[in-house]
Amino acid sequence: MGRHGLGHANERGRRLIQFCEENNLVIINTLFQQSERRLHTWMSPGDVNRNQIDYIMIKDRFRNNIKHAKTYPGADVGSDHNPVVVKACFKIKNINRPRKIIRRDMEVFKSSEFKEKFAKEVTKNIREDEIEDPENEAEHIIIDNEWSSLKSSIQKAANKLIPNIKREGNKPWITDSILKLMEERKKYRNKPEYNGLDRRIRN
Repeated sequence: MGRHGLGHANERGRRLIQFCEENNLVIINTLFQQSERRLHTWMSPGDVNRNQIDYIMIKDRFRNNIKHAKTYPGADVGSDHNPVVVKACFKIKNINRPRKIIRRDMEVFKSSEFKEKFAKEVTKNIREDEIEDPENEAEHIIIDNEWSSLKSSIQKAANKLIPNIKREGNKPWITDSILKLMEERKKYRNKPEYNGLDRRIRN
């Protein structure tokens, strides 16, 4: 824990510190000097007490990657807790992503007309790829060559004739109507109407 925590630790706070010690964690939002307004994460009704009860923790070896941490009191987040925001700088590792899988619309094979068209295309490709077998070639090599030719011919025909299945994009998790409701909710902060609008937004 840093030197800039707010208030005094109770039993749960001491258990949290013990958990951090055992797992080599650092409580980030106690490392940076801020005004008290930027430290408290919860305010009791009537603003009687202001406590720091929400924390961001990170492995100790990454602590130098954290540049800043503070709360945003008054943010319209539909909660009596203030969000804790951290500014960090990390060097991202490049990951070799698996090749994108192309999905084919196999429903087209329900049409006998398409089956015939596909078979003709495969046959045409086989003839184009056909090469004379060298004399005295081992039988297993001849079979491998024929299989490779057949496989290649089917793949070429599939690329040419079978349409891809287009993946539908994910629906946006937040819409223009929700944003309008959030703007309206701001007007009723600390008023009875706020809770009703908040429920509509969450739904």
